[in-house]
Amino acid sequence: SENAPPQLPTRVLDVGPPNGSQEPRLYVSNGTCASYVALSHCWGKHQILTTGTDNIQEHCKTISFSSLSKTFQDAVTATQKLKLRYLWIDSLCIIQDDADDWRRESVKMGRIYQDAAITIAATGAKDGTVGCFIPRPAPPTQAALPYRVNEVTIPGEYICITLFPNREVTSLESLRAAPLGGRAWITQEWMLSRRTIHYTPARMIWTCRTVLECEDGGSEARMDEQMLLVSVKRYKDNKGKPPRELGPSGWEDMVGFFADWCELVSTYTSRDLTYESDKPAAIIGLAREIEQGIGEVYSAG
Repeated sequence: SENAPPQLPTRVLDVGPPNGSQEPRLYVSNGTCASYVALSHCWGKHQILTTGTDNIQEHCKTISFSSLSKTFQDAVTATQKLKLRYLWIDSLCIIQDDADDWRRESVKMGRIYQDAAITIAATGAKDGTVGCFIPRPAPPTQAALPYRVNEVTIPGEYICITLFPNREVTSLESLRAAPLGGRAWITQEWMLSRRTIHYTPARMIWTCRTVLECEDGGSEARMDEQMLLVSVKRYKDNKGKPPRELGPSGWEDMVGFFADWCELVSTYTSRDLTYESDKPAAIIGLAREIEQGIGEVYSAG
C-alpha cells in the first residue's frame, strides 16, 4: 500500500520521544518498517561526527546530543517536533571507513530520500556549525490590516510582514544559489524526495512534486529538474507505440526526454563534489529510478 510505512534504511538514528528525554542512538533496522526523516546537508570544512568501525558499537548504545553539530542537533529537534522517531544522516548511518559498506549504502541513497516521509534540508548552511534554525535579523515593521470577509469588517486583524523583500529573485533561484544548492549530491536528494522543508536564512520553503510554497506566502509551480520526471512518464507512454501512431506530439515527447536528461546531466556536473570519485555514485539512485521508469538500460563510465 502507498500509505504503508516503508522499510527503514540499514541504519537510522533513533531520536527518541518528542519530549527529548532520550539521547539519540544508532539503530540497525533489520528490515523494520516505519516512517522516517532524511537530512540533506553540506558537510563543509568543519569536522563533523561520523560513524566508523571504531565507534559504531558505541553509537548503537548512545550518541551524546552535545557531540552533534548544530545542523544535526536541529535535524533531531525537527524530527521530534514532527513526531517521528527515525532520522537518516549519511555521515552517521554509513560506516565511513568501511569501503564495502559505503559502496552498498551509497547506491541506495536515491531510494532512501524517495522513501522518506519528509526531507529536512539545511539549505542555508555551508557546514554543520550553521544549522537549520538560522538566527534572523529583527523583522521590519509589522502592518495591521482589518480582517474583512465579503467586504464586511469583522473583529480581528491581519498582521502582515515582509520576510523576504526581494521578489525579483524566485524562491527556486534562491534555493539554487544557497550553499547547499551547489552540491552535486542534492540533485537526486531534492528530485526524489517526495516533500522537503528547506531552512534558509530568510525563510522556510516547502517543496513537493508539484508546488513550492514559502513561509511568507509566495507560491511557485515546480518548473525545475522535477520536470524530468514528467518527461519520463511521457516517454514511457509513447515507447510502445508504432512510429506511425506517435504523431508529432509523441515524437516531441520522446525527443524531449533526452533533451531534459542532457540538461539535468549538465546541471549535475556543474555542481561541486568534495571527491570527484563520487560523481557516478551521487546520481546513480536517480539514474536507476529513470531506468526503471522508461524501460531502458542506464550505462555510464
